[in-house]
Amino acid sequence: MKLILSKSVKVNVSFLILLYIQCSKKLDVMSEKKKVVQVKNPKTGRYVKIDREKGRIVAHKKSDGPFKNVAVARKRS
Repeated sequence: MKLILSKSVKVNVSFLILLYIQCSKKLDVMSEKKKVVQVKNPKTGRYVKIDREKGRIVAHKKSDGPFKNVAVARKRS
C-alpha cells in the first residue's frame, strides 16, 4: 500500500508505521527513571552512586569529577 504525497514523492505506509513504533519505543525508554543516580557529597566534595530502589550507596568516587554515564539526581521542586 503506497501513499502519494505529491506528484513525485511516494512513501511506503508500512515503513512509516515501523518508524513510528521504533520512535515510540525510544521515547518510552527515555522517560523511564534510571535505577542508579549520583549525588555530590558536600562534606568530601566527591560523587556517590545511589541505588534508587534500595536507597543505599552503591559506590563512592575516589577521583575528582562525576561518574560517566550516570544520571545526576536533582532536588525536587
